[in-house]
Amino acid sequence: MPSDSQESVFTNSVKNLLRDFHDPSDAEDSAIGVALAYFNELEGESKAKMSNEANTGEGEKLRIARLANIIYIATQLLKLTEGKNWKETQVQSSRLLGTLFLLSSYDGPKARRLHQRMKPIYKAVLSVRLLDGLLAKDKITHPYILKHFDSKQRYFSPETEYTEFQQFVVLPMIIANLIQDVGLFHPKCREILYGKSGDQDEFRVLDKEDRILLLRLNYKATMDYLTKGLGKEKYIGNSKQERIVFNQQQDEQMEFMEDLLKGALSPKDGVGNLIKIPQVYTSVVLSTKAKMDLMDLPKAIFLIDQLAKSGSVDAEAAKTFIKIVGQFPQGFGVVYCQPDHADNPPDKYEYAIVNQLNPEKLREPLCRAVTRSLQFTSSGTNLVVTTDANLYFPSARDLLSKISKERLEEILSLLYKESKHGGERELLPHCWNVYDFFSEKRFQNLWNKSTTKTV
Repeated sequence: MPSDSQESVFTNSVKNLLRDFHDPSDAEDSAIGVALAYFNELEGESKAKMSNEANTGEGEKLRIARLANIIYIATQLLKLTEGKNWKETQVQSSRLLGTLFLLSSYDGPKARRLHQRMKPIYKAVLSVRLLDGLLAKDKITHPYILKHFDSKQRYFSPETEYTEFQQFVVLPMIIANLIQDVGLFHPKCREILYGKSGDQDEFRVLDKEDRILLLRLNYKATMDYLTKGLGKEKYIGNSKQERIVFNQQQDEQMEFMEDLLKGALSPKDGVGNLIKIPQVYTSVVLSTKAKMDLMDLPKAIFLIDQLAKSGSVDAEAAKTFIKIVGQFPQGFGVVYCQPDHADNPPDKYEYAIVNQLNPEKLREPLCRAVTRSLQFTSSGTNLVVTTDANLYFPSARDLLSKISKERLEEILSLLYKESKHGGERELLPHCWNVYDFFSEKRFQNLWNKSTTKTV
């Protein structure tokens, strides 16, 4: 990733959030770092020491610090993705999701580990957006959520720092998403992932026996971390009645997070869909496969659809989620063409980046044009890219099929400043890798207001 000095304020905020959550270079200070330390001490030689620390209060101090850490990260994520109304929230969420994607080169071994670090944050955002979508349809029945929901006081309010819904529902949901797979950092899970000698590829396909064991151990360790490693907040004050209310709220909040994590194992039509569906989608968009292909990303929603048809996830939740994300993920590089003003067939293609959620039509992404007349620009307009213009689809590719190889090489030369990229597929691309473009600060504001046209 580019250095922080080359980034916009928002991009820096996203990178800081990612570091606070999981920073491999300074593991002890990140949320995953403190979880790793917790599991190592729990499983290692210092069990007796931990028991003694708990008696002296030191263990409790560490627990409170871990909880404060994850609450802080969840709070920062909330601030980055929600505004004072639904519209602002969609823009902010699109911006964060797109920025995460655009910060990944989607190439090379480092991308796999980067994606692994990004996944919890990415799916947490989509989880809350799915909740909002289902609430708008009156499809949520979970009593805890409904208890705290008021459509008129859903988003940030000038009167209070957070609304009741944000405090008691959104933040716990974010935390549940962030720690869903924290159990993988338990020594027993790491031994399965890395092998006893520590030299195995953690992203390799496990055999069935190891996979089932890993799932079981991960879940057990995650629930332990939620209830014991993090636990509940402590009341500070002298009012007995306030203490009773506070402790009851903490009990209900913990039960809600447990419901989310338990439900995600087998969501059916329950609240676990709020985590499971975004989790499956994110596993495709932020792939950790050895061979990652950008062409596969628009297929992620079809996996969600298949799970709904098989009854593995709730059909209404799947439908709502697919409507929110559309076929093309945030930050995806779209290649499009359009006739000239005289409606002559196009003789070139241009680049755009998906920059908005909730497209009106599933296969017509809402994008920002980033080239104009084959020149990169920081002042492009918003576009609705139809299937007839999007080179991901055959109909658009047919429009350009008669362009000579020499002209295609000229286009590529103008866009990449070099003409030798090899092969007809590159000469007439289905999509494009956005990483190098986004590495320049002047190109990082893809979400400011702009007029919208259809191509």
